[in-house]
Amino acid sequence: MKNINIQNIIEQLKALQNAYIAKWQIFASNSLVQSLRLDKPLTILLMFWPALWGFFYGSSSLLIFLKLLLLMISLRIVSCLYDDITTPEIEITGDRRHMQKPPILFLLIGIVFSGVIASQIYPGVLFLILTWFILVAIYPYIFKMIWWPQVYGGVIFGLWPALIGVTSGGEISFNSILICFAAFFWMVALETAKASYYKNIDMDNSLKSVALWMGDKSISFMLAGFVLTFVFLVFSGMAVNASGFYYACLMLAELILIKSYYLGGEISPKIHLNKVYISALIAIGLLFGV
Repeated sequence: MKNINIQNIIEQLKALQNAYIAKWQIFASNSLVQSLRLDKPLTILLMFWPALWGFFYGSSSLLIFLKLLLLMISLRIVSCLYDDITTPEIEITGDRRHMQKPPILFLLIGIVFSGVIASQIYPGVLFLILTWFILVAIYPYIFKMIWWPQVYGGVIFGLWPALIGVTSGGEISFNSILICFAAFFWMVALETAKASYYKNIDMDNSLKSVALWMGDKSISFMLAGFVLTFVFLVFSGMAVNASGFYYACLMLAELILIKSYYLGGEISPKIHLNKVYISALIAIGLLFGV
């Protein structure tokens, strides 16, 4: 009887899973959903994790945390909408794909919404996102202008979100600056990994990247970015007398990173998924170990 009950439970769970997958596929196939990148919610973490790292160095409340999450979602959508509207022919793969040109009204709503949320967090946050809008306005054209757009991406998707997270606490200290540099090098390394993975497609579309400029040396450049990330994370932990739990999380994150990279000289697709787990481990270490 117990086996029959367990089997029924398993079948019901599978049925629920299949129903969820079917509904998600319908939702994800909507052109508006794709334009807003809501069909790939993990890409929102591209900006939220660095912001979260910085947030843990402040003394903010749960309400500020929720506002910061909304702000990062809004900013991510704004950057994607702007990219789709201004240069639909430039980027075509991965998270950089374009479905159709969205209405400008959506972009304006996203900008206004971001400004309202930022003004409710802290005045300094509003100033940071205004400057971030300027940086993002240049970003889509960087791939046609310079050979290191991944470094520029580290500024707008790593350094700036971390600064926003830190500023949401109402103050910027030496310790928090260390975590901002860690976020910068983390995003530079991830952007370089993605560039290495898509370098053939980028070459076919006349796009510039560190991977095409440096060739095989871009692997060393990427690894240097990861190493510097962990160095600054260690320094930031030392600056605030973090507990052993924080460093244990860092060690586990580093092991996941090493496993996601093949020593044969090629970037594994796993690195794009494992960055979520690594970032989460670092955030957990900051939450409970600092």
